Amino acid sequence: MNSSAAFDSAQALTLVDKSIANSQLAMNTINRDDASLRTAANNLNALPWLTLLGRGSLDGVATRIAHARKALAAARAIASDEMLDGRFWSVLYGGLADFTTLNTQSSAGDVAGARSTLVKMKAEIDQAAQLSGAPGLPADLHDLMADIQTFVGDYGNKLDAQAAGDDVAESTAETNVDTDVTEIGKYDIDKIGGEIDSFYKPMIDRFNSEIAAYANQTSWPARRTTRMTRAGSPNLETANQPAARINTTTMLCNQSPTKSPMIWRAAALRNLTRPGAA
Repeated sequence: MNSSAAFDSAQALTLVDKSIANSQLAMNTINRDDASLRTAANNLNALPWLTLLGRGSLDGVATRIAHARKALAAARAIASDEMLDGRFWSVLYGGLADFTTLNTQSSAGDVAGARSTLVKMKAEIDQAAQLSGAPGLPADLHDLMADIQTFVGDYGNKLDAQAAGDDVAESTAETNVDTDVTEIGKYDIDKIGGEIDSFYKPMIDRFNSEIAAYANQTSWPARRTTRMTRAGSPNLETANQPAARINTTTMLCNQSPTKSPMIWRAAALRNLTRPGAA
């Protein structure tokens, strides 16, 4: 387990925090749009003057709204799960940033500084382990976090032995650390990433399917749209706008999670599982 110039934990932390913020923004937008669509659906038969319109047109709008709401439901699930996953990656990246500092301090012989940094790293890795059960995170990732926790504990024993000048205990701890690194290196990071993508793919496909159905459903004739927006009538503009109405969620839903700002996660885990000097 080592630090690598190929992985910038500080930049990764910035990117994943941005991803979390985007997911939260998407959730807010989704909820607002869904409330608007729900109101439009409820208003379809709310006023007597609507009977002047063809039943077929009303059914068409109702179907269009239904597809839009189903798309938003899929987007809501994606955003919610990505937000929970993002919290895991954020805490893990914080721990990796501490590990970079820890390596620097240990190499410089700053045992006291390294021990202090390790306390912070341990708290973050422990929290990441608790969050590793978030939706979409595979069991192997949870197991990996448990092995990293063991690594952190053994590394702490090594630093304690160094501080005490106990060469025998330090040698034993060093052996344990090497064993931990070997165990961590056995995880298939590509497999973990693939399992995460597989978790999100059905939701992404469902979103795209409903968006396509929404866009293909015949919209209101222009003359009827004009009537619908006169004073005192319900505003069904949301149901007639193109799929761009929910474009704020499309970008989130159409990207593979491993191609999102969380792409750093693969580099982070490879950094963890690449054998090297601790």
